[in-house]
Amino acid sequence: MTVNRSNLSEEHLIHLEKADEISPTFCSAKWHMVTLHLAQGETHSCYHPWTHKVPLEELKKDPGALHNTEFKKSQRKLMLNGERPKECDYCWKMEDLGNISDRVIRNAETFAKNDLHIFKDYTGDENVYPRHVEVSFSTTCNLKCSYCNPTVSSKWLEEVKQYGGYKTSTDFNDYIKPDQPLPFILDREHNPYVEAFWKWLPDAYPHMHVLRVTGGEPLMSKHTFTLLDYIAENPNEKLEVVVNSNMCVPDKLIDQAIEAGKGMVDKVGVFKMFASLDATGIQAEYGRTGLDYAQFQRNVRRFLDEVPGCRVSFTSTFNVFSVPGVKQFMEYMHELRTEYPGRISFDTPYLRFPPHQCIQILPNEYSSYLEEAVDYMKSVSFPKLTIDKIDRLRDYMINKTFTEEELTRYRKDFVIFVDEHDKRRDTNFLEAFPELEGFYKLCQNI
Repeated sequence: MTVNRSNLSEEHLIHLEKADEISPTFCSAKWHMVTLHLAQGETHSCYHPWTHKVPLEELKKDPGALHNTEFKKSQRKLMLNGERPKECDYCWKMEDLGNISDRVIRNAETFAKNDLHIFKDYTGDENVYPRHVEVSFSTTCNLKCSYCNPTVSSKWLEEVKQYGGYKTSTDFNDYIKPDQPLPFILDREHNPYVEAFWKWLPDAYPHMHVLRVTGGEPLMSKHTFTLLDYIAENPNEKLEVVVNSNMCVPDKLIDQAIEAGKGMVDKVGVFKMFASLDATGIQAEYGRTGLDYAQFQRNVRRFLDEVPGCRVSFTSTFNVFSVPGVKQFMEYMHELRTEYPGRISFDTPYLRFPPHQCIQILPNEYSSYLEEAVDYMKSVSFPKLTIDKIDRLRDYMINKTFTEEELTRYRKDFVIFVDEHDKRRDTNFLEAFPELEGFYKLCQNI
């Protein structure tokens, strides 16, 4: 299958054609982008492929192995040869469905589109400096998001140590064993990956167009503020600085982050907060245990009001809990976009794991919530590209990739999960999601 070019803007079409001159499966993200999970010692380029371990023997030779692992080089070679790396199946599915894929979008990014031609002579063996860097220093977090896990959230670790994992068919989060070491490095322990990052940063920093800090909850890590200080001391007018946050940390940390943002005004191109939110109101609080929705909204406005030029982008990890209130989410986006023009954006990556929260387990009639959201977005003139993000979620929901056996299993798991969630966390699924009562009963009766 090939990309459906009739759906593309002129901008995306131009840069897709440039990418095609390198190979029909080329994606600049494999070279230009990296996410570094330093507590876990893992990396990937783009959030769709699974992370993989950075071998310590490679890191000892070169701290740049944080990005240029031998495994990643093997995937780059596949792309240069016109093959489809299996780890990039999200984009291949989107393209085969006739939708615009993130691969097409990545090749048209500001930091990538102007010199795609350099890759024509690449072999895949090259060590490169990334332009879009995302780094997580720590697993310290004050929330327990429903789809998260103990290797990313210290709150999840506390729960699993107390109660164990959830007894789904996938043994969701049941991999912290008392007689085995933790699969990540605690804040108080020496971390060779964090050490390598600080060695690598001075050489890599001049090449960066985007530098994003994530977690855990990044505002709860001292390294985040050390990095923001480094940026303020090393001005880079082309740099976009991004800090992820659940926006529900103590006020003193919000104050500190706002002051850091003010300190970068005129030192960098853009300072942006990425606010994590998958729904609104009680449904947001159910899916992200510990979230206070009123506090979240208040802190979003504080950044917009107090940090000159600050932008806020919402990251919605789209899952079953996101579906019923998707129109309300878009209404919230429209409210902010109207009040703060040019400073609000959002992204909606769909959740793949745990599969019991993947939107594909919903019956197709629930796609009407997405259709309603799209109609609303059109009525208030959202840009086509953002409307397409919801449209492609609908296509993904109704074009099932799960087998019937998998659908049955994961729907059983859904009831197991929410019932145990309600028991452990004193929540009430049907009160939070009355729209999903029919689906809950369907799963219960399997």
